[in-house]
Amino acid sequence: MKEELIRVENGRFRSDGDDYQFDIAISRGECVGVYVDDHLTSGTAYLDIFKGYSHLVGGKVFTLGGRSGSIELERYIAQHCMIIDRHRFDSEELTVRDFVLALDKSFRWRQKKSAAQRLLSPQSEDMRRQMSCGFPWEQKLVELSLLDYYRLAVFRAWFWKNELIALDRLTEILRQKDLEKLMHCVRLLLQQGAAVILFDMDEEFLYRHAIRIDVVKDRKTCYRLYPEEY
Repeated sequence: MKEELIRVENGRFRSDGDDYQFDIAISRGECVGVYVDDHLTSGTAYLDIFKGYSHLVGGKVFTLGGRSGSIELERYIAQHCMIIDRHRFDSEELTVRDFVLALDKSFRWRQKKSAAQRLLSPQSEDMRRQMSCGFPWEQKLVELSLLDYYRLAVFRAWFWKNELIALDRLTEILRQKDLEKLMHCVRLLLQQGAAVILFDMDEEFLYRHAIRIDVVKDRKTCYRLYPEEY
């Protein structure tokens, strides 16, 4: 049985003064879809849970299979979750190496040196090859295509051993053939035991890749679809 990472039952979340009711459940190696039927603010509030902007004010919470609370949930998400969305860093000086190693990470010198060495390890090189991220480390980030940028972001999630990855509205950004190439990288993450949440408005995309789809309507998770219902 797969290890459960987080579960929220009848969760009441507050974001920008508004209340939302969301149920969340995901385990290692699972790819779960979240489809927002209406009210785009509901989708934003759901995604903001994983950015630390929506806060739990009620409901039952479990993290890593044990009963916990809002503080433990937010701590787990802060430490183990990565958001991959359309936001890109605009600095013309930022390199591929900088993006993987430095951003959002505050480490001591020894830890940074160890990470830099691990970046050149056979394991990292093999994963780079499998994800088609063979561009030079010193290449400027702004020079990458959208597909390569997203591939690199997925590689970064693998490199830092993020347990939960949230992908936001990929179908609005990437062409169909590029989506399939990126999802190959995502499947490599899933094989390593990471969990993935796909936020999207494209039902067909979610049908192809998610083991379950949570449908959000009227500011709450109203039902769940399983493959036999697709």
